[in-house]
Amino acid sequence: MRDEDHLRPVTPDTFANGHVPARALLVSSAKVPAVKDRRRSPVRRVLLASVPNRIYYYLSRVAIMTPRVSDAELAALSLSPAEVSALLEMPERRVRKEVEHGLFPSPPQLDFDMVVYLKVLDRLAELEPPVEWRRRMLKSIRNALMHGHISAVSEELELVPGVLQLRLRTVAEEVSEQLVPFYRWRDARVVSDPAILGGEPVFRDSRLSVRRVGEALERGEKVATVREDYPYLSAEDIEFAPRYVRAYRRVGRPRESSKASAG
Repeated sequence: MRDEDHLRPVTPDTFANGHVPARALLVSSAKVPAVKDRRRSPVRRVLLASVPNRIYYYLSRVAIMTPRVSDAELAALSLSPAEVSALLEMPERRVRKEVEHGLFPSPPQLDFDMVVYLKVLDRLAELEPPVEWRRRMLKSIRNALMHGHISAVSEELELVPGVLQLRLRTVAEEVSEQLVPFYRWRDARVVSDPAILGGEPVFRDSRLSVRRVGEALERGEKVATVREDYPYLSAEDIEFAPRYVRAYRRVGRPRESSKASAG
């Protein structure tokens, strides 16, 4: 039997008038065969809700061995809409829309629970669940993530008892993997000193502007060229610099980038 055979698609009609029919299933998982070493490279394929003209989305995620994310790191997260947009690669207007509906505070500073909610909502974007249904979903996610580490969170969260389930732990782990490595890098590698480039954020122990590298890569500069020009940059520096530029847009009058930022 194929993985899809036991599932039914979710359509825009699913959320009509706030009602979820019994056939709806938000997220289900299926094992992926023929992985040579599951202990080192566990792979999970997540089967997501359908949208018009596309019956199923598939997400293949390879778990990478990284330091355990602590409760303190998650509790400390407070993201702006621009940070969420840059790090989760979703439209910033999606965050602003939740503020308009009164689901998020204004001005919005989003904690981990809210970002997990946005990740789920992003998957359902084309279905446009009604506001009250989204409000209940946000409350359910908050309650489930309130106590304990992600690893202790129940894998399945019933959004509608006996009807609609969410693989909450899988989504929460995915969000933490998108956020925490970036902030660890930022705190370790990005510094600002008024005596260096007038306080422009630079890579630690250098006079090289993070924006100079990030903007160059955003414009299409080849990674090999950046590595050749700045051999002391790490792989993480090159990976995260463009996200830094998107997450922290320059405020005020533009600086003279080429000469002022040269390192």
